[in-house]
Amino acid sequence: MKIINLVAHNINVLNKDGKEIIIPPSGKIVRVEFVQEEINNVDNFSIFKKSYNNVKFPIDIESDKFYIVSREVLKALQEQDYPMVNNFMSPNTTKAKKDENGVILNVRGFTV
Repeated sequence: MKIINLVAHNINVLNKDGKEIIIPPSGKIVRVEFVQEEINNVDNFSIFKKSYNNVKFPIDIESDKFYIVSREVLKALQEQDYPMVNNFMSPNTTKAKKDENGVILNVRGFTV
């Protein structure tokens, strides 16, 4: 498979034929460092701005593969104009199927 899962859990995704495919974790997790700065206060609530630092890859990134990462990591890569940013995607949870407790059962694809 050309898709490598760099998050810590299975990704259950429906393919275009409606079949659920389980993409297991690779055992390698990509992480991003960030800092938060308080930039405002509204009605006695703090408002923070998050700035991303280094993205730490546990493997060498290959141009012929696609990588599942968290939405947070994807956002950091996009903001940092990472050279192969189009090879990274996160689960599209917007139209996810959820159980009665709101736990995601599967997603209908990925976002970039």
